[in-house]
Amino acid sequence: MAERIVINTGPLIALNMGGVLGACLKLPFEFHTTAEVRAELERGTLLGKPSPDLGLIRITAFPPPISPLLQAALDLGEASVIQLAVQIKAEWVCIDESLGRRYSRALGMRLTGSTGLLVMAKKHKLISEIRPTLKIMLAAGVHLSDDLIVSILKEADEGSQL
Repeated sequence: MAERIVINTGPLIALNMGGVLGACLKLPFEFHTTAEVRAELERGTLLGKPSPDLGLIRITAFPPPISPLLQAALDLGEASVIQLAVQIKAEWVCIDESLGRRYSRALGMRLTGSTGLLVMAKKHKLISEIRPTLKIMLAAGVHLSDDLIVSILKEADEGSQL
């Protein structure tokens, strides 16, 4: 059985903007997200942002309310992603935002983000290079720190210069 990964709005948008979401969804994971994330993406579409294809992702709606503690600290999408990961005992959570990552770590979750999925996609030969995708993502307004870019390029054996 494939490991489960629950993915948040930010990585879906970033990978879609980089043109590699489809390739990343071919990784050997069972991808999950929440109805709250889907709603966030739909609101973005109303503002003219491109909508990622969620066809390969299982979408879960929560009958019970999301944890008030998570809701107080995080946006609804991140809170729902973390709660779903706990609820289904997912092996991974994919979040880019720092506060959501901090909460995920505090709960002992294995964590990745959009750039981590890029590295995995390259290692699985689903994409040949990361550098062009990073350039597209940056040009589209995705925020990536210089340190993260250097780290990801090194991890992907692509040097350290963008």
